[in-house]
Amino acid sequence: MSPIGLCYGEGMGNEAIRTSATISALPQRIYEAWLDAREHGLFTGGAATCDARVGGKFSAWDGYIEGENLVLEPGKRIVQAWRSSDFPKSAGASRLEVLFEKNGGGTKVTILHSEIPGGQGAEYKRGWVDYYFTPMKTYFGAKPASRTATKKAVKASSTKARAAKTKSRAAKGKK
Repeated sequence: MSPIGLCYGEGMGNEAIRTSATISALPQRIYEAWLDAREHGLFTGGAATCDARVGGKFSAWDGYIEGENLVLEPGKRIVQAWRSSDFPKSAGASRLEVLFEKNGGGTKVTILHSEIPGGQGAEYKRGWVDYYFTPMKTYFGAKPASRTATKKAVKASSTKARAAKTKSRAAKGKK
């Protein structure tokens, strides 16, 4: 059992992943942006909604992701019941834990994602890097005067990411 109460590995057909990245912003700043629908949409490039309270509902990536906030520790940790539209209808929500740890002048953001339906773990691990960490580094690394250029860059990378996701879904449907 890890110190935060989650066991990482496979069990009962579910998978768990862990990935992290260092972002050039302070923990509280990233925490607040994650829970703010407008900013979440800006740093990912996908529309989001968020009720930033325990028990509050959220969605991201134009409804591809949805869930509920279970634990909110300002500037430190977000725990959510999380599911995507790619989950089998019979699957329950997965558990997402986002940890924010000051690291020099930035923040180490760690994603602990468990109870992922079997066979999907590697795809979600890649997704956290491609659709969150990469655009977050661009968004939070930008100086305030260059935020417009950053928004355009994030939007362009998100458009490419959406196209790749659509192509991937179409390929799966053809199998």
